[in-house]
Amino acid sequence: MKVWMADLTYTQQTLSSDIFPAAIAGMIEYAKNTLDFEIDHKIFKFPENLSKAFESEKPDVIGFSNYIWNCNLGLSFAKAIRENHPEILIVMGGPNFPVDSNGQKSFLEKNRQIDFYIYKEGEEGWVKILDILSKNLSSDRVSKIKERKDDLVNTAFIDSSGSLFISKTDTRMSNLKEMTSPYVNGTLDKFFGGRLLPIIQTNRGCPFTCTFCTEGQSYWSRVRKKSQDVVNAEIEYISKKISEFPDDKKRYELYISDSNFGMFKEDIETCKFIANMQEEYSYPKYISVTTGKNKKERVLEAAKLVNGAIKLSGSVQSLDEEVLESVKRKNISADKLLEVAKQAQGVKSNVVSEVILGLPTDSKKKHFYTLKSLVDSSFNTIIMYQLMMLPGTEMNVASSREKFGFNTRFRVLPRCFGYFDIFGDTIVAAEIEEIAIENNTLSFQDYLDCRKMSLVINIFYNEGIFEEIVKVLENIGISPFSWLEKIYDNTDVDKFNSLVSQYIDESTNELWESKSDLEVFANNVENIKKYISGEYGNNLLAKYKALSLTEYFDSVCEIAAIAIEDIIDDHGYQDREILDLTSEIIKFKRLRVSHIFDMSFKEYEFKFKYNVGSDLLRLSESVDSDFNHKKVMYKSPKLLKFKFSDTQKSMIKSYSNLFGSDLAGLSKTLSRVYLRQFFREVVENKQ
Repeated sequence: MKVWMADLTYTQQTLSSDIFPAAIAGMIEYAKNTLDFEIDHKIFKFPENLSKAFESEKPDVIGFSNYIWNCNLGLSFAKAIRENHPEILIVMGGPNFPVDSNGQKSFLEKNRQIDFYIYKEGEEGWVKILDILSKNLSSDRVSKIKERKDDLVNTAFIDSSGSLFISKTDTRMSNLKEMTSPYVNGTLDKFFGGRLLPIIQTNRGCPFTCTFCTEGQSYWSRVRKKSQDVVNAEIEYISKKISEFPDDKKRYELYISDSNFGMFKEDIETCKFIANMQEEYSYPKYISVTTGKNKKERVLEAAKLVNGAIKLSGSVQSLDEEVLESVKRKNISADKLLEVAKQAQGVKSNVVSEVILGLPTDSKKKHFYTLKSLVDSSFNTIIMYQLMMLPGTEMNVASSREKFGFNTRFRVLPRCFGYFDIFGDTIVAAEIEEIAIENNTLSFQDYLDCRKMSLVINIFYNEGIFEEIVKVLENIGISPFSWLEKIYDNTDVDKFNSLVSQYIDESTNELWESKSDLEVFANNVENIKKYISGEYGNNLLAKYKALSLTEYFDSVCEIAAIAIEDIIDDHGYQDREILDLTSEIIKFKRLRVSHIFDMSFKEYEFKFKYNVGSDLLRLSESVDSDFNHKKVMYKSPKLLKFKFSDTQKSMIKSYSNLFGSDLAGLSKTLSRVYLRQFFREVVENKQ
């Protein structure tokens, strides 16, 4: 049997999904180990490769993954395949599928090119379909499988009467520990080479019931774990493979797709093994993962073991009790999530929190309160999302929409658009998301105000861009958030005001009231070319962060300095020479950050009166009530040199080669790296 599986990504602007197709490879691996016949399989990530494959052969069955970033892309290819090869069985599966029967029926009726949809866990449903298909390759395969509907699991389809059929729901896989690795068995070898990011999963499930998340359903509440031996073998295989590539062609990250990594004792063993790989292969340098929402002591231990490679996450979404109750998040301790930032000082890791704007009962006041609490708790990165109405969530059902008064708009997902040739025709596709821009307690103007504050935090606060300023303010008793509010209110720097105005205009103009109108617009090749060029459809926070680090960084530094002086004046702080210190801090940051993506790798020198790097950060690990500028003053001024290390140069080149050096490429790079790792290193020039 010829079995093809496709986890497609858009490719023309930059990769919309740069992750290995490990999930579908795992399903192939499971089928090979379970069925009693051979499978001739192919796995596809890039649409161009799938198109080319059809020039010389065709499968008996093809499966498409369905996530928010590739749903329409997969459906478009499936439609073209159905029109040109109606005999091929077409299956789709993934979490981007409605939870209510009306929504499920509507999806399948609209997309009749899909013969069967596999929802929830996919392995058993996939194997059942392949097993029945193997006995009916030469006959009407679709109807033969539907005749065996009682044998199917986790599968939906439209029956001959036009009704929705939902098979029995499997009670979750009980043999997860027995699953073999598609990495170790070589199934994914062709995807190494720097373009894609390796991804593994050590467990499945989430004990929390958040209504905005696809794993909030009770089906996923029990966490099932993979064999530690298999997990270790995958990590070792990936690490060794990565080490075989030159520095400017390799990926430096490992993606772990667990929902609560670090919460379980097995995660500690995983981190110990990763530490061994770091020592032997210098990989991974970064681990992209969502860390556990509870058991923070264990999470912190995990982060220490891997030398700060993990972004520690205390993802609160909101800190307002009414909001948390409305999204069924009361079993997560907000206080413990806030503690993680304060306890992580010695881990040398990014400490990240996530906030969602527009949740039920949210308001501008509540949203600003959450942001202030996170800043004042010393999280060094706050990732700010807008509420997406995801098909596979409780939040998206009609009763929730009506109860909380959601007013929504539509927009094209950043990087998720393109056009591709297959069978002599051109496929045009784009992914469209629905977001909440108002609810019963949040007006559209308040939504825009909150979006503006998101920009301010992303530019001036996230990833320690001005962490030394934050430390000074904490030590002299001023909330860093009040400094950010000064920046939010400031209108003195025309160039920066222009940047903010452009951002707000784009935040408004990207929204469409009618999904069907946007679908028509996005189905036009010429319009898609404008998305690809960057004229439309950017991730605005990432785009304007990239702009702030390039052509606007001088203005960013200027407004940061103005806001410092204003906030110190407001608080009546007596030591006016503190402004001399903050002025040097801003100069220090200019020299570390300016032109960091310029391939000429400029170096700078400057003579400083203050040790605004190591001394300031060391003194401020705990707040010093007697802090003053003299505590970080050199005995005599020192000439410092600012330059990139060879490792930094290789990393910057690697990401430039991978994503490009234009705004879209820089935006994607910023989503994948710890920005501070790119800041120039500082050494004393003793000549």
